[in-house]
Amino acid sequence: MGGFRKLISELHRRSIWQVLAIYLAGSWIALQVVDTLAETLNLPEWAPGLAFMLLLVGLPIVLATAFVQEGRGFGGDADLRMHSGTGRDRTPAGRASGADPNLERGTQEALDATLSLFTWRNAVAGGVIAFAVWGIMAAGWMLFGPGLGGNSENDGASARPQSGLEGPRSIAVLPFENMSGTTDSEPFTIGIHDDILTQLSKIAALQVTSRTSVRDYRDSPKSIGEIADELGVETILEGGVQTAENRVRINVQLIDASSDRHLWAETYDRELTAENVFEIQTEIARNVADALRAELAPEEEAALASIPTTDLDALAFYHRGRELFADRIDPASAAGAEEALGRAVTADPDFAAAWAELSKARSWLLGLGTGDEADLEEALQRTQELAPGSFESEMAAGFFLYYGRRELQAALDRFDAAVRLRPTDTDAIEARGLILRRLGRWDEAVRAFEQATALDPRNVRVLERLAETFGMMRRYDESLTRFARAAELDRPDVILDALYADYAIAAGDTALAARVIRAHELEVRPEAWMANRNLALARKDYEAALQASSGRALLEIPLYRAFGLAARGRDHLALGDEDRSRAIGDSLEMILEGASVPGLGFREYLAGSALLLQERFEEARSAARECLEIVTPEGDAVDGIRIATRCLKLLAEAGAPDAAIDGLIRIAAYPNPELSSGRLAHDPVFRDVLAGRARFSELEARLEEVERVARDDGTVLRFEAQNLP
Repeated sequence: MGGFRKLISELHRRSIWQVLAIYLAGSWIALQVVDTLAETLNLPEWAPGLAFMLLLVGLPIVLATAFVQEGRGFGGDADLRMHSGTGRDRTPAGRASGADPNLERGTQEALDATLSLFTWRNAVAGGVIAFAVWGIMAAGWMLFGPGLGGNSENDGASARPQSGLEGPRSIAVLPFENMSGTTDSEPFTIGIHDDILTQLSKIAALQVTSRTSVRDYRDSPKSIGEIADELGVETILEGGVQTAENRVRINVQLIDASSDRHLWAETYDRELTAENVFEIQTEIARNVADALRAELAPEEEAALASIPTTDLDALAFYHRGRELFADRIDPASAAGAEEALGRAVTADPDFAAAWAELSKARSWLLGLGTGDEADLEEALQRTQELAPGSFESEMAAGFFLYYGRRELQAALDRFDAAVRLRPTDTDAIEARGLILRRLGRWDEAVRAFEQATALDPRNVRVLERLAETFGMMRRYDESLTRFARAAELDRPDVILDALYADYAIAAGDTALAARVIRAHELEVRPEAWMANRNLALARKDYEAALQASSGRALLEIPLYRAFGLAARGRDHLALGDEDRSRAIGDSLEMILEGASVPGLGFREYLAGSALLLQERFEEARSAARECLEIVTPEGDAVDGIRIATRCLKLLAEAGAPDAAIDGLIRIAAYPNPELSSGRLAHDPVFRDVLAGRARFSELEARLEEVERVARDDGTVLRFEAQNLP
């Protein structure tokens, strides 16, 4: 205890407590100044932390100095003894004050030299140098950016992932607020938001979350940090649009998600003209790039500076068309998009982006058997004349070759070119995935969809594509997990739920299928009635199957109407109503005579179905074999295998079950949504016509092997495809 009291007394005598209090108070003031500077100058997050660390390191140095100086103040006797006069004067003083006679001379001199460092002058000089270093680093960061800054808020580094990518800075643009207060202004606000997304996506150094992922955050009560975590981005851009008479005001603010700190904000108030609207969008894109230290290439500068149209009416129609065509799932919406985009190019014949969107809409409609190929070719030609080699031109050409011509490799080449122009564009990457799986390049397709999902984690359509692809590959656990995730993200959607239910049936889980599709029992869309019909057939409820196939689903689309009639006729046949099934067969035959039926083998399969319903079985078998001669999974690994499977089932229905089983065994290893162990148990052709035949057990064993390999290894077996019956 005596030693402890002596230590306390010594600390008190040397004024250590006073020095500690003064240092802590001064440090608190210094940190307040640093925080203010960091906020005002947008310094990175490490700036206050570095200052705190320097102060922490300085604390033991200051206390040691106070102890050595024997409690004397700054400039006291001890300090004067050690820093004035000659070296001869300093040494005796040091020894007189604290030398230990038991130490050897060399040791004492070393101790004196060490103690001589702990002076108030040295302590102050060290503090000045430390904070000079801090100031230099802060100034360097402001001048040169993240090269010196490391993990900073302005270079976007945070705990949030970069979606597995190196380089691009991640940003999400939340739906803009319509500040005009009228519903008439809403389309304009949506269009401005969409255009700013487009402008930012032209900058390769930025990873921009798609409109599909951000649209559900309109009026969201979630914080910026919560939204950023869900989207996997580092920064958020939000804003509002107000129009009044002939003026437009757009305010925007860029926020670092990890600190909720504004990186940049601006309000633009200008005359409402198309030129001003695009100039504002260009300035926003440049300022965002500057705030995020994203360097612009010369071609990116040129792309940002271009003004697509000077006509406000053309711009409004363009926005309307893009909005309608955004999801590409509803033919009625696509037709509305075609009309709106047609009015856009009529208002401004030199509006290249509108021509490109019009070409895409027409390609998609032509793929359904509606639309005019000459009109499509005109739109594509105008796009290529006005914007040769552009991203929009490459995407339009890819759509034309894919949906309009079914030239898969040529379409892939165009989509590859589009991805090279905009490496983080989700639409282009998704399009690549669609082509890759049709070419049978399944692993590459999965990687493409996974890349798009990583870039755009709340894009339900892309997640649905990935789930579908896993289902085709018979990786059912992965498929159903992705479908469930997509269903969680999206509001009730009939197409998503119909696909989810159908792949649950393919996996053999009819209970899950029933839970998923129940909300859409009264829907008339084809996806819903087909899923409901498949579920009814799995339960052997032919009345319910007929009720589902008797819906009025988009009867204006000949392709949908034809498939619907083929299903309805079979349901009447299963219920023993041959007269009705024959009449439907006649109607189906008439539709096929005058309608365009796109897709390799589709017309042959539907013609064979009409013959089956008319009880012309030999001709139906001939039609099935003709279909199998022209379709191969190699030509189209999605529709080709689907139609080949249906034609083999038609062959069984028309009286050649053994030939059908032989063909099914040959194609069993192909990724195939129509052929699985679950389908064998629940599809009426497999269950009621083929089960019990001599080689049916061989088909079951083959499918079990394929599904085991897919489940355990995630791979697609190699197979033989020749000599289908």
